[in-house]
Amino acid sequence: MPTRFYRQCRERGCFERTNDASGFCSKHQKDNYATRARAACDSDRKKDPIWKLYASAAWTKRFRPAFEASNPTCQRIENGRVCGRPMEMLHHLISPRVRPDLFWAWTNVVSVCRQHHPVTAGENPENLGEKLAEVYAPTVIPSWMRPKAGAVEGT
Repeated sequence: MPTRFYRQCRERGCFERTNDASGFCSKHQKDNYATRARAACDSDRKKDPIWKLYASAAWTKRFRPAFEASNPTCQRIENGRVCGRPMEMLHHLISPRVRPDLFWAWTNVVSVCRQHHPVTAGENPENLGEKLAEVYAPTVIPSWMRPKAGAVEGT
């Protein structure tokens, strides 16, 4: 198998040459600017109350699997058709940072593939409302989640 071309290490200020796929020389394989930046981001993330919800057992073991079972494909609509790729992540239509009370609401979550997951927290405000039906297919809510007919809420 052909070897890679040698190039300069990706670590700032290092002039060693490497042909490793990571782009870092042997000295900077484990300790480099990328791993330090990721560690700093992860430590900030652990302090964030919203990220704690995503790491909770209620989300990872109960909500997400139940949602995936009912909505296994990407709900994004492209050119009038549902994408249909297998879902990879869940997306909140209204960001939990704006409305934390809607974090667990099935109507506020859609399943999307990696290509259709927006980079923004929540959906663009102009896509909410009546236009939402043009952007995402409706979320399937299982029968055990729907209120019973004739039931009075809060009793």
